[in-house]
Amino acid sequence: MTSGGTAAPHGSHRRGARGNPGLRAMAWSCMTLRAARLAELSEYLGHHTNNYAEYQGLLGVLRYALANGVKALKVVSDSELMVRQMKGSTR
Repeated sequence: MTSGGTAAPHGSHRRGARGNPGLRAMAWSCMTLRAARLAELSEYLGHHTNNYAEYQGLLGVLRYALANGVKALKVVSDSELMVRQMKGSTR
């Protein structure tokens, strides 16, 4: 893809998992601005924290974007901490 796109990385825990750290999985999708899905991936991560899972989703979609020549990327996440860190308002 050579034009801009939207990526929605999402890290989450397995259904029914309790506690942090715990059993985790991550998933991400990459779509065009017209919402056509370009790629998606989900992966079981094992025993980790929720923040680890969130960042694995972000790193996964960034790797896809770099490998496929994406020139612009809008990242959407439900992780308040990760969004604040990407904006530079939290360390």
